[in-house]
Amino acid sequence: MAREEICDGQDNDCDGEMDEALGLLACPNQAGVCAGAMGACVDGVRQCGDEQYLAAAQAQGALFQGVANAEVACDGADNNCDGRVDERCCDDVDQAWVRADGPGRARATEVYPSLGVGGGDLFVAWQDSDAPASPNRVQDGAVRVSSSALGAALSPAIVWEASLDAADVVLPVLVGSGAGQPSVAYGVHRTLMGDSIELSSVSDLPEAVLVVLFDTGARFTGFDAAAHGAATLVTWDRSGFGREQFGVYLARVENGEVTSVSVNDADGELKLPSVAVREEVALVAYWDASRGLRFRAYDARTLSAVGGNNVHQLSSTPTQPPDVAPLADGFAILYLNEDATDLLLLRAGPMGEPVGVPVRVTGGADLLEAPAVVSLRPGPGVVWVEGGLVRYKLEVADGPAANVLRTLPVSGRAGLAVAAISPDEFAVAVTDVQTSAVWVARFNAAGLPLCEP
Repeated sequence: MAREEICDGQDNDCDGEMDEALGLLACPNQAGVCAGAMGACVDGVRQCGDEQYLAAAQAQGALFQGVANAEVACDGADNNCDGRVDERCCDDVDQAWVRADGPGRARATEVYPSLGVGGGDLFVAWQDSDAPASPNRVQDGAVRVSSSALGAALSPAIVWEASLDAADVVLPVLVGSGAGQPSVAYGVHRTLMGDSIELSSVSDLPEAVLVVLFDTGARFTGFDAAAHGAATLVTWDRSGFGREQFGVYLARVENGEVTSVSVNDADGELKLPSVAVREEVALVAYWDASRGLRFRAYDARTLSAVGGNNVHQLSSTPTQPPDVAPLADGFAILYLNEDATDLLLLRAGPMGEPVGVPVRVTGGADLLEAPAVVSLRPGPGVVWVEGGLVRYKLEVADGPAANVLRTLPVSGRAGLAVAAISPDEFAVAVTDVQTSAVWVARFNAAGLPLCEP
């Protein structure tokens, strides 16, 4: 009796042909949205992979992220075909939020958070103080960093601390390093000596400062940092004591060596720069009091300019910095308009050239705060604070409407940071100066809260 032909590259039915007339065969994984997946027999191998499973999911009108990926859709379906439904998802959005500064802390002011990913951990940095904060500064303060393993439920523990009670602390920035622990940069203001920016690895003692980026005799309103391989790129603004000296600077720090350039000098105020790195290009964006939003691209290794000096005119400059993030095809620049009622997204190409015109993400009667943008697989994700709520929108064509990431109101001046954990997942840190709390949570690209690792 002849045997039945199967897909194995053999002539099972002894008719002189191999794998003949088999047509499409059912794929082995028929769980969840993979149900109905079919694959052809090619050279003795049944073609069943993400391509075939995606076709089955699309036929059902369902989302599919790949059988090897974690469940992130939170849509009532088994999107990764592992036999479980929405296994990472929270029942309620506020369940996702965990205090990064630990339960029961009661500092007077905790503001300006930063997020970084490295070595399989999520890191959260913030500044706190025993005294009320003035804009961009905390007096008599400290820098603290907590971490939580990405492969576990969020339960942050403080792992690094720099007490600077003799000086004001300015804007800690975590610089993700990919495989290893990130670095933390923070500004220090000393009344007689001027400002400095100190950079250290969170695996070292706080006293193990790698570099002070610029000399005394200057003030700054803000700075930002980004990683480029083993190097850290830092940008800051500067004005002298009682002198009309204004400028924005960019530095590359690697192995304790510092290379720096002037991004721009001007007769008027330049302030609140932001930087992002994509491949070998760094984009710096900042406010020019006389011209509006300015941005320019630089070679991340040599710090030489590679693009034009671009300007987007505003009647006045906002009090919060623009935020920059790398995209697959260039950069995204997110900023508030001059009266903080509109949130705008401008795309730039690989060399920093503007692409199209700014797109209005949201706007209304409420004042907007703390704009932040993160690069995700579908496109840039935008987070901001409006009406005391943390809101999010995936800014892609025909993308979903904005949704609320935190329904518990954020009272007082808000600080906010975002970081991509994967192309489909991001973290948000928010500080609430009214309640002296630092909160952190994880979400998928659709803005749905994740509670399990």
